Amino acid sequence: MHKIVSLLMPFHILDWRFIITSYVPVAVNVLALCLTYVIVRYTSRAAKASEESASAAKESADASVKSADAAVESARLTKESLEVVQRAYVTLKSFTVATMPNPNVIPSFGVILVNAGATPAIDGVLSAECCFTDVANTSGPSVFPFSTPPKRVTLAPQHEHVEFVSQQLQGQELAEFRAGKKAFLIWGKLQYKDVFKAKHTTTFCGVFSICGMRITPFHNEID
Repeated sequence: MHKIVSLLMPFHILDWRFIITSYVPVAVNVLALCLTYVIVRYTSRAAKASEESASAAKESADASVKSADAAVESARLTKESLEVVQRAYVTLKSFTVATMPNPNVIPSFGVILVNAGATPAIDGVLSAECCFTDVANTSGPSVFPFSTPPKRVTLAPQHEHVEFVSQQLQGQELAEFRAGKKAFLIWGKLQYKDVFKAKHTTTFCGVFSICGMRITPFHNEID
């Protein structure tokens, strides 16, 4: 029994204050390091998750922008397609001879324009002229002057407008016409708007000679 007490005595005489002051700070530091590690790991994972969330949000925003752009482009194409299908299209249908060149008769000609579109041609300004000139001058004049005031024209869809022009012959001009030396040159221009407020121009040109009426390969355009 004495020996057991002797063995236990060192534990009773230990300096616990020394142990506490020596080892507790170490333990606290170890716990602090562990806590710091845990916080760093958690913060890193949270930052990564936040970054992934931000990236996903950016991708979603980019997709939304692309979708909006696609919707705008689709609307634009739909509008353009609608305008192409529904707009007015005024074109030259034909020329007619109203009165033939004869003595004491003023030759006159009709220009027939038709609106082949689905909506009216509005605010039209029509100019048309006729002159008697050498056949050589009917192959492609570069300038088309207008001496008469223009007329206001509105054309409903699938409707026609006939504009008459005339040119009186003088002296030997009828004989020159019958000899095939001279001919009548008929030309004009119609500027109008469609219901979508777009502006358009139709030009026309024809020649009436002893050989008959023909449409020229120039100055006959629509837009």
